[in-house]
Amino acid sequence: TISGAVNQPKVCEFELGKITFRQLMEYAGGLREGSKLVGIVPGGLSAPILVGDEIDIPATYEDCSAKNTMLGSGAVIVIDDRIPLVKIIRRSIQFFAFESCGWCTPCRDGLPWATRILRKIEMGKGEKKDLDILYEICNYMKNKTFCALGEGAQWILRVYIEKFGEKILEV
Repeated sequence: TISGAVNQPKVCEFELGKITFRQLMEYAGGLREGSKLVGIVPGGLSAPILVGDEIDIPATYEDCSAKNTMLGSGAVIVIDDRIPLVKIIRRSIQFFAFESCGWCTPCRDGLPWATRILRKIEMGKGEKKDLDILYEICNYMKNKTFCALGEGAQWILRVYIEKFGEKILEV
């Protein structure tokens, strides 16, 4: 599926490597008029975002891996500047917190904590130190969860912080 900030969201099928993520966006009618591209999530919620010229890579497992992301479920999500970046991140992490079974401490405690910090940022009360705390939460979660849910959550949060930094604080 191709969804998000496109004019014609759709379900389609392409041979791997025959199309780039930019071409997929164009196939779905292109970016909504009057908006600016923030990035493309190449493989569903668990896949870290591609930004800038990264969206010109072919849609393959290898090319995505080389850019520190994955094809995952194949659900391509186009993100524009109409929704604050922090809202997208918060909704993603909140989803992972809701889906957590609660078995391991990193997910049970880390994801709700990250969600609270992101909500604070979303309300316009965020500070640089909040990003530092979120990054520390990622460090405490990395390779310390019983399943891939927590690993995926910290991975996307970490990549958003690394790629966007203090832009996340802009609401």
